[in-house]
Amino acid sequence: MTFIPVRIHAFFWLLAGLIGWISTLSFLGTVVWMAVILVSILVHEYGHALTAVFFGQKAVINLTGFGGLTQHKGKIKLKPWQEFLIVLNGPLAGFLLYFASSFVLEFYGQKMGQIMQYSLIVAVYINLFWTVINLFPVLPLDGGQLVKIVLEQIFGFKGLRYAGLLS
Repeated sequence: MTFIPVRIHAFFWLLAGLIGWISTLSFLGTVVWMAVILVSILVHEYGHALTAVFFGQKAVINLTGFGGLTQHKGKIKLKPWQEFLIVLNGPLAGFLLYFASSFVLEFYGQKMGQIMQYSLIVAVYINLFWTVINLFPVLPLDGGQLVKIVLEQIFGFKGLRYAGLLS
């Protein structure tokens, strides 16, 4: 079992709290949003990190003010398809959390307390919205990284330039 360190920067909490406060104007609502943001971004980043570990890499997760960043390195240089899967599995984990939250809300939401039900509603919106936005073909978002990997395979080093222009 490989340990994946997670570093959470103070600016992450500040921005998550600000998003929660703006969304609810209440202390309890802010706490719910902060918790859902934390879990959502961690699930997304673990999608990247666990895939990297599967390919023999060591991974580190950093949660910063504007989301998360998973860095990985290893003794073996990864093939482009492996890099592509590492990048892709973050958004796939976000979609998985969206579908899981939607399922639980649909079939069990009425049996839950108000706070848990609200948490699931927030999780549904956050994971759908942020995952779709993250797949836009804009660097440094995951969509931009996926386009960069594909274009580098087609055009070589110029692919990076083309991905930047597309962004």
